Amino acid sequence: MAVFTLILLLGRAVKEVVLLLALGYLSWFEFFELLATLVPFVISYALPLGMLTGILLVLGKLSAQNEITAMRCAGISIWRISTPIFALAIMGVSGSVMINNYYAPNAKAAFDVRRLDSIRKDPMRLIVANTFIREFPGRVIFIGEETENGLANFWIWQLDENRNVHQMVRARTGEFSYNEEEDALILDLFDGYAENRDRDDPDGLDKPLIAPSFAKARIRLPLDTFFGKATYSRKISSLNFNDLLDERMKTLARIDIEPQEKQSQVIRVQSQVQKNFAMAFSVLAFTFLAIPLGIKVGRGENYANLLVALGLAFVWYFAFVIVGWLEKNPALRPDILIWLPNIGFQILGLYLFFRVSGK
Repeated sequence: MAVFTLILLLGRAVKEVVLLLALGYLSWFEFFELLATLVPFVISYALPLGMLTGILLVLGKLSAQNEITAMRCAGISIWRISTPIFALAIMGVSGSVMINNYYAPNAKAAFDVRRLDSIRKDPMRLIVANTFIREFPGRVIFIGEETENGLANFWIWQLDENRNVHQMVRARTGEFSYNEEEDALILDLFDGYAENRDRDDPDGLDKPLIAPSFAKARIRLPLDTFFGKATYSRKISSLNFNDLLDERMKTLARIDIEPQEKQSQVIRVQSQVQKNFAMAFSVLAFTFLAIPLGIKVGRGENYANLLVALGLAFVWYFAFVIVGWLEKNPALRPDILIWLPNIGFQILGLYLFFRVSGK
């Protein structure tokens, strides 16, 4: 579990924190402090993986060295051999329920807040020449060069909701400033022009493009669309169990939305609740499958058991993600279907249990 926690932390660091460290937003102390904030969140994923791998490593070696055969010859059944493992798994489920419903979402919310606060100290660091800046919704910005006099050779593509370009802006030079009151970056462009395309047919090359020129133009880039609002509104995945129940009650009490939209929002909240519990009970689902599989495969090599564990975990997480995509179709009740990976693993595990025990 500690190994998987470290691996997941490193992956999260590379994805979201290392760049902040390289750009100077974080000191080394703040970097490690921010990673420590994420520990409860990654433990929610590391606990099932650790349990699965540990069972396969231990039982695989015992079986390979004929220790399981010796115990069965002494009259000890597979179910009795597995009793302490199941006891440990139940403890893992209990701990994981608390982590997934309270500690993990609170840790994720705290991480997001602290990360965004560190960026807001100096948002101008995000503007880097020779880099496509895609973080502002609806726009892609490219700055060709950075000279002693400032930034030059601007390319800006305005996108519609389908990610099609409906306007392209070119400017010789430009400069950024930060408006603290509006919490926005202000981009002043000089000596340029704009090409406007037909919104209904943005790819139509046979239609003439409207290309007005300008001496100066100003573009406002709100940071609340980039980093989230300054007050920070927690995503549904960052809400703990109590907050999710409150969100569900508030949604049911709303009268300003259509019944279909209300049902869709309620299902999203319920799906998140069930995801947290299903992730916790995956510890038990992995245990049901790992015990007979570890005994039957009986591999003494650590790397072989580790590969088997990773393969099983990949299958479970892949199925878990696929079912999660059904949130866009509330009529299919994704809040119930999210339990299918656990049920499938437990059924397969019970089948293998009876096969291994000879009953």
